[in-house]
Amino acid sequence: MIMMMRGMFILVLLLTLAACGGSADTPTQAALPDAPSDPSANVDPAAEATAPAFVIVTRAVVDDDPEILATLPSPDEISVASATEDPDIDLIFDQIELFVYGGEPGAERIELVVRQDGSFVRNGVAGRISEARVLEIDRLIDALNFFGLNANFISLAETRNRKYQLRIDRGTLSRTIQSEDGFMPVEYRLLLAEILNVGVVP
Repeated sequence: MIMMMRGMFILVLLLTLAACGGSADTPTQAALPDAPSDPSANVDPAAEATAPAFVIVTRAVVDDDPEILATLPSPDEISVASATEDPDIDLIFDQIELFVYGGEPGAERIELVVRQDGSFVRNGVAGRISEARVLEIDRLIDALNFFGLNANFISLAETRNRKYQLRIDRGTLSRTIQSEDGFMPVEYRLLLAEILNVGVVP
C-alpha cells in the first residue's frame, strides 16, 4: 500500500513538472519586412548620381603623373554637345566680347567687340565685317549650342597658356566662358578662331 501511494505521488510530481515546463515561453523569430514590389519605389531621385554635361579639363594638374594623365581624354576627344535645347536658336547674336590675355611674355592682349550689324572694335580700331561673316560666326555659335554650355575649359593649376574670356549676348540670354590653349574641345576652338579673325582677315 505504501509503495502504491509512493508511486502515485511520484507520478503526480512528474506530471506537475511537465506542466510547468510546457508553459515556459519559447523564443519566436522576428517577422521579416515585406520586400517592396517595385525595387525602385524607394529610390530618391535626388540621390541618384548624374553625369555632368561636359568635362572641365584640368590636365596640367596631373602632368607629373603619367598614369592619371593616360586616363584623361584629349581636348579633341571631348564632346561638348549640350542636352539643353536652345529655344531661340534662329536668332542672331546681339554682341560678342572677347578678351585674350596671358601666354608668353610680350604676347598681344586683344580686346574685341563684334556686333550683329557687322561693326567691330579690335584694340581700339573700328571696322566692319560682311553679313556672310556675321552669319558664319552665328552658325558656329548655334552648332556649339553656346548658350547651353555650362563649363569652363581651363586648368586648375597656374599656367602660362594663352587665355580667353568669351561673352556672347543674344536677346535675353548672356553667357561667359573662360578657356585656355590646350584645354578646349575642337568645336570651341573653331568658334574662337573665327571670332579672332575679325579685324585680321578681310
